[in-house]
Amino acid sequence: MRKTAVFILLFLVGSAVCMAVLLSLRAERPVDPDNGPVALVKDDDSWGEVAGTADEQDDTDTDEEMSEEVFVEEDSSGPPVPDPVVGSETASNLQDTPAAQIDPDPQPSIPEKEQSILPVHQLDSKKHEDQEYSFDPLEKEGAAENSRQINQYLSYTPPVNPYLNKTVMGFAPYWNLESTAPYLPMEHLSIIAYFSVACFPDGSLVTTCVNGYCGDKNGWDGWNSATLANLVSRAHQSGVKVVLTIKNFDKPSIENLITSPDAQNRLIANIISEISAKNADGVNIDFEYIGTASSGLRAAFAAFSDKVADAVHAARPGSHVSVDILGSSALSPLLYDVTALGQTSLDAIMVMAYDFYTTSYYNGKIASPTSPLYGSQYWYTVARAMDDMAARTPANKLIMGVPYYGLEFPVDGVLWPLKNAPVVGAGAITTYANV
Repeated sequence: MRKTAVFILLFLVGSAVCMAVLLSLRAERPVDPDNGPVALVKDDDSWGEVAGTADEQDDTDTDEEMSEEVFVEEDSSGPPVPDPVVGSETASNLQDTPAAQIDPDPQPSIPEKEQSILPVHQLDSKKHEDQEYSFDPLEKEGAAENSRQINQYLSYTPPVNPYLNKTVMGFAPYWNLESTAPYLPMEHLSIIAYFSVACFPDGSLVTTCVNGYCGDKNGWDGWNSATLANLVSRAHQSGVKVVLTIKNFDKPSIENLITSPDAQNRLIANIISEISAKNADGVNIDFEYIGTASSGLRAAFAAFSDKVADAVHAARPGSHVSVDILGSSALSPLLYDVTALGQTSLDAIMVMAYDFYTTSYYNGKIASPTSPLYGSQYWYTVARAMDDMAARTPANKLIMGVPYYGLEFPVDGVLWPLKNAPVVGAGAITTYANV
């Protein structure tokens, strides 16, 4: 008999109160296409509490899902650290070591078992690549081009939400833009990141279907839709910034983008042209490079990030520029050199503090949360990740990503009541609708 273990992190929206809930369900249930969120938090001096809404979905058949993420910057001394959860077995030899005891140099690589998986953002994108989306375009092509030309020469004043004393950044994915944009709670947001427009290795943007793949075309159409234009207008009326997320999930393409001056210049020109045309307020770079990288590539990515930030800030003073990095970036020599990125002109470094465990299966795997907060039984935790990051870069540049989705695993039918029960097959991403 197989049972299913489900791990969910619950964060209360708008109250700056954080709760962690670990659920173990007896019955295996199908994945429901309802929404489930992701929240992110940063604090000027130390890690504060979490608030926000968002979601990620299972990589099975679904209709429409939301993959929104939220960032929070808060003046707080940080929540108390609870006692570590005691588990029946460990995921690796890595223990939850305080940051002060960690060598500032990169730690041993991520366990090989955890390197061969596909991050949740890539899974989410793949689910929508074959779906058709129909966006209402801007009324007149010529009007859009005139707007593009005019906005490039207008003075730019960045919007500021007067009701917030923290920075809250939410991602708005193209696949539910039309259904959710009119209802976004502007009073709780300071930045909205449209997800996303993809780029080619030469720095040009993906605007059409490529070899039958139309997911990135959908992102381009959403960016050029009347819905997006209305969202920008509504956001600015509330003092909320709107930024464009530029996406690339292909290793060779990313390598060319960060090492070719021509490709960089073309991409930067395209970014500035697009955000100026839409009267948008900056850019978020989501280059997800899976696996270790050479010191040369790490330096190149930091230099590229600095170059983008300098150019966008010059074109749109007061605009927001951020990059997304993997949660284990301070542990292993990934593409993202946390120390070097902290020395750039970036406004923020968004730490994807999830995918520590994924739906993948390997012999000996135990049922575990995608984003374990604390606990020596896990190979890495959110608490240690953020301490490691803060030991290498200014805390006021860090944004912590927390998932509003959970992992569901088939587990041993005899041992299922145990915390971290042995897994007997591949898991699935699940949301609150299943709980």
